[in-house]
Amino acid sequence: MNKKHFVALILFAITLHTKAQDQIIVLKGEYMGQEAPGLTPKVFAPGFISTNEYSEVSAFFHPGGKEFYFTILGGRFEAFTIMVTKMEGEIWSKPQPLLDGDGMVPIITRDGQKLYYGSIEPTNENDIKREPNLWMMERAGDSWGDPKPLGIEVNTPDDGEWFPSIADNGTLYFKGGNFLEGPENIYYTENKNGAFQKPKLFEASFNSKYSIEDPFVAPDESYVIFSPGGPDLFGPMHISFRDNKGSWSTPVNMGLKGTLPSLSHDRKYLFFIKNDDVYWVDAQIIKTFR
Repeated sequence: MNKKHFVALILFAITLHTKAQDQIIVLKGEYMGQEAPGLTPKVFAPGFISTNEYSEVSAFFHPGGKEFYFTILGGRFEAFTIMVTKMEGEIWSKPQPLLDGDGMVPIITRDGQKLYYGSIEPTNENDIKREPNLWMMERAGDSWGDPKPLGIEVNTPDDGEWFPSIADNGTLYFKGGNFLEGPENIYYTENKNGAFQKPKLFEASFNSKYSIEDPFVAPDESYVIFSPGGPDLFGPMHISFRDNKGSWSTPVNMGLKGTLPSLSHDRKYLFFIKNDDVYWVDAQIIKTFR
């Protein structure tokens, strides 16, 4: 093989590799055209959302069902990065970073107007601890305004606050505590007249018994799903239900090894993370544990 043929072969190989990298999976329609799962969890949107390129860390739909937010880590992203894909017409756009800096586990209010997430970005010029805090963005047309950290009432100077979930009544739940040494537990802050109040410890006995991992409180506050710390860190997930008197049941092992649960915008499906991929399952599975 002469030099000219060798160079041509190399260029051809590079072209094939580039084309393979540039191949885009086109997904259309509601839930990205994925076949709905039953009571057996399935990987969500393989090759598009759930890929081998990154570790997927969370998943959440905008209430309109036409925007999907998820967190990734790895590849060219050295920090937790919130990604977003939007349904434009019938086709879902290529996922793009939502923020310039670190961010993870976004959740959105029922009216679609506020997005909360956790980040270790400094909240002010004196913030040097690099602990997680809660941030918020407000809707501005079809996009989001500038991110702002929540006030000192929520973001305490000595502990971390992250993994938020939001109730329909505006109460914000999150994991708080010393994120390096533990323990971490569920806290909540009520929204009164547009302002969050001083957080309170979630009133459930298991909240003090375990170091809570990745809690999700239902929008109607009727149940909470979490992973207990210790040997069973990151799964299997447990669920506890609240009765009419406000008491919480003993947590039940759901048999779903995973973490970071959330509900779809129409509350038909439970999403969670397993083996660095996004999974989904029919939310009817929750009723089987009552």
